[in-house]
Amino acid sequence: MNLRPWNPNSEWESLQGELNQLWELFLSRLSSQSEEAIRFIPPTDVVETSHSIRVFLSLPGMLEEDIDLSIADDSVTVRGERETPYDHASVSKQVEERYGFFERQIKMPTAVDMTTLKAQYDSGVLVISVTKIARS
Repeated sequence: MNLRPWNPNSEWESLQGELNQLWELFLSRLSSQSEEAIRFIPPTDVVETSHSIRVFLSLPGMLEEDIDLSIADDSVTVRGERETPYDHASVSKQVEERYGFFERQIKMPTAVDMTTLKAQYDSGVLVISVTKIARS
């Protein structure tokens, strides 16, 4: 039997190597040169008041007619495609914005009356409002 003394530094070095690999993968996906670039995911806020649920989606640069909204049971789904305002071939160094198809499904956090749903799009922000069902 061949015994070696335990070296705690080797455990840390192994962990550091794995973390470095994960970090490199993450950065490569953020890079505009990556074929697996992260797609556009609109930031979304869900705000509950005493009478309603309001959903705010940030969709800068999109036209209202390019946004599709659908309702199913207790959720709202918003779909669309944010198109690049320039030719991809012309990009040389830095791209921080994300473009492409998106889909966000927002489940209502409490019982709501979907027949009261209203949506308004202004200045790149989609606001969806729906009335809560009063509990007896």
